[in-house]
Amino acid sequence: MKPLNSICLAIASAAIIATPVLAADQQEPATVSAEVAQIRSEQASVRGDWPEATRLDEQSYRESPSISNEFNLATDYTRTGQPALAIPLYQDVAEHGGDRTAGAVYNDRTQASPPRERFNYAEEAVRRLDAMTDRQVVQARYYGVH
Repeated sequence: MKPLNSICLAIASAAIIATPVLAADQQEPATVSAEVAQIRSEQASVRGDWPEATRLDEQSYRESPSISNEFNLATDYTRTGQPALAIPLYQDVAEHGGDRTAGAVYNDRTQASPPRERFNYAEEAVRRLDAMTDRQVVQARYYGVH
């Protein structure tokens, strides 16, 4: 096996092994490259490198559309000053997020609120829309979550 092939195999193997820890709440990505993009995007988000997170989440969403990828991309667009792109994504997550939850990678709330370990995608999308549009957003009915 050539050295380059060995390196690529090692990277792909590491991504597959690390995925259950880093992205346990997300649907299975369609490709290894989408999976690697998700992991790298999380790392960029934690560093505050929102342009890089945006680029990686756009790739991941193209290859493996899901509620979690859509929510992450909307967050990236908000953090990079592109609310016109974020709003329709958050609206879709609010409508279709249902009772899906995820572990919080970082605390997006103000310092007055305690950090959360988990959040509901639909409820958080509605909260963010409300804050972005400075108006009340009618909350859709979510499988028993109000």
